[in-house]
Amino acid sequence: MPPSKPSVAIRRPPPPVDVERFVSGEPVAQDVQTSGRSDAQASSSQAGPGLVKRKDGRTRRRTTVYFPPDLATRLAVHCAREGVELSDAVTAAVDAYLKNAAR
Repeated sequence: MPPSKPSVAIRRPPPPVDVERFVSGEPVAQDVQTSGRSDAQASSSQAGPGLVKRKDGRTRRRTTVYFPPDLATRLAVHCAREGVELSDAVTAAVDAYLKNAAR
């Protein structure tokens, strides 16, 4: 007897708590992103989904970047040695790359 196929269910996001706020684009409780960093706050109505406003006033958009494992390790070690935040190092590198590419 052939093995039975596994049942498949479509995953659906949970319904928004406040439909009117969701439709108008305002963040609702489940849309708020928080950073694990102690100097970050939850997104505000001015920031929007995916944005994190830090206590120092800077607003940042959350982005996922994939590096080769050896490069990620070298970057993490460099940032730890220099006392630089990883996001600041990546921001500076991307900014320099884009300035150079515009020439």
